[in-house]
Amino acid sequence: MTRTPRIPNLGGARAFVLHRPHPTVQAITRQLSAIGLVTVDCWPELAPEALAADFVFFD
Repeated sequence: MTRTPRIPNLGGARAFVLHRPHPTVQAITRQLSAIGLVTVDCWPELAPEALAADFVFFD
């Protein structure tokens, strides 16, 4: 029996991405959106709302 891989749906969890504007950030944002995350881009500092974030990505 084979199982079909499932992409998890994170149902609106919020992810903050702290990185300067860059094509890589756009790609990451698209990928995070595909699994159900709501993304917020931040640069040069995290917004105060990031304290309530489910995920924070930085480079």
